[in-house]
Amino acid sequence: MEDFSFDRQIIDVLETVKRTGSISQAADALFISQPTISKIIRKQEKKYQVELLDRSSHPLHLTYAGEYFLEQCKRFNQSYETMQHHLRQFAGVSAGSLTIGVTPSLSSVVLPQLLPVFYQRYPHIHLHLLEKTASELEEALLNHAIDLYIGVTPGYRKEFSCCRLFTDGAVLLLPRRLSRDLKLPPSIEDIGPLVNGLDFISEEEGSSFQRLVNAYSAKYNLAPNILVKTAHISTARSLACAGFAATLIPRLMLTEEVRKADLQVISISPEVFQFDISGTFDVDVAPSEPLINFMNLAQEVFQPPFGKEQDATVDNS
Repeated sequence: MEDFSFDRQIIDVLETVKRTGSISQAADALFISQPTISKIIRKQEKKYQVELLDRSSHPLHLTYAGEYFLEQCKRFNQSYETMQHHLRQFAGVSAGSLTIGVTPSLSSVVLPQLLPVFYQRYPHIHLHLLEKTASELEEALLNHAIDLYIGVTPGYRKEFSCCRLFTDGAVLLLPRRLSRDLKLPPSIEDIGPLVNGLDFISEEEGSSFQRLVNAYSAKYNLAPNILVKTAHISTARSLACAGFAATLIPRLMLTEEVRKADLQVISISPEVFQFDISGTFDVDVAPSEPLINFMNLAQEVFQPPFGKEQDATVDNS
């Protein structure tokens, strides 16, 4: 910092000598002694091996080198002051970057609730989003390509640490053309009698939700007629809403599209199908300040537990 303040001093000295044409008048204007002014100028001349003043002329004036040196010092000083201003803005403010991995279907539901609030609260933290399948994001987390994975809590891995955000469940979307307007309870454990042999849409195997569906299907020996497998559960939802086939979706994906569709919506009892959505990060990497801020906000946003407003069964009857 001493060098920066000295550069400001040489600027004042050279500008005053240039204006007054005299060392003595410059000394009077700056309230410092003539020897001090001469010493300041001589030191810079010795440092750069160039004369800054033409001492043969009266009044004194700057040499071409002196004019160039003064101009560059002024530019440097302005850049330094700009840097100081920006750094003061960061004082006491979280800054940095954070790379978040999230599945496409979950991002459309969760991120709109988080990002506007996050950017308002932490405008100097830059977020980068990576939307991939759960298996791809878990691999990206292991390879340190992302800082945080938001999704269904992965199966136990010693490399991962998980922080629960909220708990969700599953619902069956059953087009009326397939259900024949059966009188069904709002929540059941075994959907086998409803879907066995029925046209059905499932997700591809890279989906963490599909892994849960597979485990549930194995437990109750479900045997639907799989017509198509989709990369994203949102596609399965839209196809079911169009009456194409039945499907299972997370409760968090009950949208206006579902409410307006000609469907029966049946919740699977949480006793048999329930899962957590978590923020997952590498246990061997110390959490950065942006990561801590994001997770604190996420837990704040999803308290009370996300989906509480969805607890009532969707009534399409």
